[in-house]
Amino acid sequence: MTVCNVPAYSTLAVAQHAMALLLEVCNQVGHYSRAISAYDTEGAEGAAKDSYWAVSPDFCCWNRPIVELTGKRIAIVGWGNIGSKVAQLLLPLEAEVVAVTSKPQEALPEGVKKVTLEEAFATSFAVSLHCPLAANNRQFVNAELLSHSRRGLILVNTARGGLINDQDVADALRSGQLGAYSTDVMSTEPPSADHPILHAPNVFITPHVAWATADARQRIIDIMTRNLNAFVAGEAINVVNP
Repeated sequence: MTVCNVPAYSTLAVAQHAMALLLEVCNQVGHYSRAISAYDTEGAEGAAKDSYWAVSPDFCCWNRPIVELTGKRIAIVGWGNIGSKVAQLLLPLEAEVVAVTSKPQEALPEGVKKVTLEEAFATSFAVSLHCPLAANNRQFVNAELLSHSRRGLILVNTARGGLINDQDVADALRSGQLGAYSTDVMSTEPPSADHPILHAPNVFITPHVAWATADARQRIIDIMTRNLNAFVAGEAINVVNP
């Protein structure tokens, strides 16, 4: 039996989403959009309210800091297709990109420095997870690692929810050791109503949608079609079994 997969269909989509999660913390787009809206949808019918901007005496107003990535150290944990693509998106913003990877320094592009996991968490403005979940790294983001992280660290996770210890991350958010947690993945999906991450402060969650752009879904169809045509022609591609 020949088994084929559909590789790299979502690389661009997930890399873009990781950037969106990071930029949401830095630019607070969602917060300001809600603050200036004159419509509050929390009620069953919605209730009118004063717009934060409309009542401002100045042409602009802000009540949360906005942060540039220029000069900030961003650590990429896992240097695969998605991790390396995120780095490519960060470099034009003049961020300092470092990588936690088994690859040698020579395999990394110019301007990207290899560091240890401990150094990444201790010295970075933000850490973005892009490694697969395996038996040897399950819940590696835990209280011990976070206790040595830079205070206020932003953690982004578009890889797997099982890479973090949920309770430890929630506790670090409450203490301020973590400044924010932006994620598209959870340890259980959908999460239970009492999931600790759902009740922690400074959390930005999307429901495992990073992969689901229309372009990525079309790539799945296109690659599957090529796989089938190649198999019928006797020249199977993207084969994953011996």
